[in-house]
Amino acid sequence: MNQQLLRTREKWYSAFIAGDVGTMHEIEAESFTVINDLGAQNKNEQLNNISKAIDGGHWFAPGSRTQDLSLEILHLGNFAFIHGQGRTISKNNETPEIFFSELWQNIEGQWCVINLHYTTCRN
Repeated sequence: MNQQLLRTREKWYSAFIAGDVGTMHEIEAESFTVINDLGAQNKNEQLNNISKAIDGGHWFAPGSRTQDLSLEILHLGNFAFIHGQGRTISKNNETPEIFFSELWQNIEGQWCVINLHYTTCRN
C-alpha cells in the first residue's frame, strides 16, 4: 500500500515541479485545497496560478526536484496522513525548508491527494 501511495505522491510532486497541471489535475481530488503562508487555494485556483507563473517565466528551473528530509505516513482506513519536512532543490539554489502535511484518499485502488498544508521552517 505504501509503495503505490509513494509512487503516486512522487508523480504528483514531479508534475508540480515540471508545471504539468494535467497530471496534477488527475491526481488531485476535485475538492483539493492547498494552504500555505499566503492563504488557501482550491484546486482550480492552484492550477491556474501555476499556469500563469509558467507563462510568465516564474517557475522552477529545469532539473529542479523536491527532497523529503523527513516523512511519516499514518494510514487511517482508505486515508493516509503524511507529514514531514522537505525542500526544493534547483541547479542554482535551494528554497527554504518547509514543514508539510498531506491528506490522501484511496478511491477504487487509486490514491488522490485531498489537502496539502505547508509552511516555511523558521530558524
